[in-house]
Amino acid sequence: MLLLLFTKGWLLPVLAQAGFVVLLGSQTMVVAPRLRAPRLVWAAVHAPED
Repeated sequence: MLLLLFTKGWLLPVLAQAGFVVLLGSQTMVVAPRLRAPRLVWAAVHAPED
């Protein structure tokens, strides 16, 4: 991690990594489903009948 080169302690790199994990998790659990929802509705309406 690049922060390790510029800091003397371990707290800042650990907090930065934890923040990244929280951001990635929120993107996966909250934002992505909201973005996919209209496409899934459209696909359900326009699905070919088998």
